[in-house]
Amino acid sequence: MKKNNQKKSGFTLIELLIVIAILGLLATAVIVVFSGTRASSRDTARLSDVNRIRAALDLYWQSSGIYPTEVNPGEAISHNGITFIESVPYPQEPTDDGTCPILTGVDLRYNYTPVGSGGSMSYTIDFCLGDGGNHVATPLGITNVE
Repeated sequence: MKKNNQKKSGFTLIELLIVIAILGLLATAVIVVFSGTRASSRDTARLSDVNRIRAALDLYWQSSGIYPTEVNPGEAISHNGITFIESVPYPQEPTDDGTCPILTGVDLRYNYTPVGSGGSMSYTIDFCLGDGGNHVATPLGITNVE
């Protein structure tokens, strides 16, 4: 009877489990970093949208002396045949990243409210940022609502 003294090469079960665990940890780290980047990107787009709406409202006010009575997503902001924004944008999805307790359960669009009597002399736009919660835009700027 011959004995087979050849040594088998390959990986042990322990080595394979360690490599799989390391790959799992690396994949988790990449997913966490990527999801934070996506949320930051949505917030940047939301701020850009609100600033575009504010600029259109400022042009509207310069043209008419008042602010519009309503602003709706998907509709234009225009006055006397001059269009200041073709289509008011909708917020980036998801509209609520779980950090907007005041707006939870209501319409989470950019909520425009004219302010003043006898013609709108100002406005507010309520909106949410995923990393900072509720915000309000006015002709003077954007503030965080605590």
